[in-house]
Amino acid sequence: MTIAARKRTRQSSPVPRLKHIRRNVSVAPPRDCDASVILKQVAHDKRHRYFACMLMVGRYDRDALKVPYEFTGETTVRCDLPTGSVISAAVLQPHLVKFLKAEGNLPDPPPIIIGKGPQAQ
Repeated sequence: MTIAARKRTRQSSPVPRLKHIRRNVSVAPPRDCDASVILKQVAHDKRHRYFACMLMVGRYDRDALKVPYEFTGETTVRCDLPTGSVISAAVLQPHLVKFLKAEGNLPDPPPIIIGKGPQAQ
């Protein structure tokens, strides 16, 4: 895929909606979304803050999962992924960076979405 094609794909891709979670919530994807993902800060070091996918719920047509999430005090972000979104850490990463930067909560360097811990990098 050429660089121009990647840019067109990125520009036409649905944009996830992110917001902080600061209390216990019941998570279900909104009607215009295929999934909702909960990212929680699980570690940090001098170089990065590390986020892990703690919960993901999906929707297909009118059927949707609804799952309770217990807030434990760590930085936690909900990502609602509009219909047609690609679901991967690589796709969510730039949106998480932009979201935290807009709130003034972005340290240098930016956060990383991980699988099982900082050693997974």
